[in-house]
Amino acid sequence: MTGELHTLWREVTGDAADWVRPSHIDSQRRLHVHCMAPAWTTATKITGRSWIERWNSEHPSLPISGLVTATAIRVLVIGPDKWPHVQPLIEALERVKQRASQLHGQAPLVFAYSRLDPAGRHAGVWARTHRLHAHDFACNWEVCVPECPSEDPEHRLRRADGSSFCRNAGRRQNRHLIDIGAELIVACVPSKTPSRLRADLQHAHDKGVPVWRVHEPAG
Repeated sequence: MTGELHTLWREVTGDAADWVRPSHIDSQRRLHVHCMAPAWTTATKITGRSWIERWNSEHPSLPISGLVTATAIRVLVIGPDKWPHVQPLIEALERVKQRASQLHGQAPLVFAYSRLDPAGRHAGVWARTHRLHAHDFACNWEVCVPECPSEDPEHRLRRADGSSFCRNAGRRQNRHLIDIGAELIVACVPSKTPSRLRADLQHAHDKGVPVWRVHEPAG
């Protein structure tokens, strides 16, 4: 039922389903949803009634009487371009899960990451194995931003099919995810930290987001 519930919910809410995710329907026919950021908790209170009306009109055999919202604890996982050290990352995620349960009880825990990020993909597999939410973000390589050096002829790189893409899109991805908001960042940090990851960690510091560092094993 869970897979069907997610599919039906996306039909009703569209892109909002990325941020307001259904959990289950209780005995009172209320749909419990997990909001991926505090702003979406507020948005759901505003738009929830229209979603319920549309849901009930499109799925009369599965009516819902209301929405019950819970704001998720969002953990962003970042790392370098290569991260083969899965076990220390898993140990850190286990500790995060345990600590979150102690501090926040049954609040939903969501692990977010970029599809470009190997450490994030490892975390996504672990989260889904433990029936936790994992939210992977695709990078938009096609679009430049005002800060891009448009006068640089090598700024946009060419693909084999002749199309071009923004070479800085990948570098912007984690900063964008940090800006969206997170309660904690789990960062896989190699002994020689690449400049992109250093910039991400500095951006997290500037935003006041705490960082849990997973260091590369010695040897």
